[in-house]
Amino acid sequence: MSHPAGRILATLGVVLLVLVGMLLLWAVRAGGLAGLGQLFTTGAIHQLQPALFQSAPLRTGKGGADRVYLLSSQSESVIGMGSYRRGGNRPRRDYLHVDLWAIDASNATLAWRKRLRTYEGAERAGRDPGSSPGQRLRGFNLLGVDGKTLWLTIDGPLGVSLADGSVVADGARIDSRNPALAGKRVDETGYIAFGRHGLQLTLNDASQWRIDASDLGAAPRDTPVRDPRGIQPPART
Repeated sequence: MSHPAGRILATLGVVLLVLVGMLLLWAVRAGGLAGLGQLFTTGAIHQLQPALFQSAPLRTGKGGADRVYLLSSQSESVIGMGSYRRGGNRPRRDYLHVDLWAIDASNATLAWRKRLRTYEGAERAGRDPGSSPGQRLRGFNLLGVDGKTLWLTIDGPLGVSLADGSVVADGARIDSRNPALAGKRVDETGYIAFGRHGLQLTLNDASQWRIDASDLGAAPRDTPVRDPRGIQPPART
């Protein structure tokens, strides 16, 4: 190999080492050693903010075990290692996750954590607390328990199983079960509530209805429920 060719290869080797070093330094700064591992396995750095709990906790044994339920939101940024965008910024995607946690009350350990929603990019507008750490978000709440169903509000009424967090009811299913209510529901704060008769909805005509979690049937708000002992609101803080 000629001396000029050798010098060129040596120079390229140094440049490559510098680039690799810069990449590793960026990965460590962005996500620590965990970020370095993510970079090699996924080609991106995942930056998670601390989970922010959005509602008063609810403790119940109606799901078959004594558990405390919590609702949280958590912001995540995914920074890619691809080519720089105009302006010198790396490709970045921002998410807002909404999770339901079930904690075993006997030993304070996590039984499960279920992701209920993920908002990306512009969907996060008005939902992500952004630069206001500790701020609770309007519209994300634990409402209460009806039988083995936990009612929440996340973009409208949402019912999940106390046992495993699987979705068993939502606005579309309520409308399908009660055609007379379809198109009249208002999925905003103040129109969805929970009381001694369970989930309560105020429609756009000001009429008020309760929803039976067992079959999603609707009845006027003050209609007695079959088993009042199955109704349980969350703790108040």
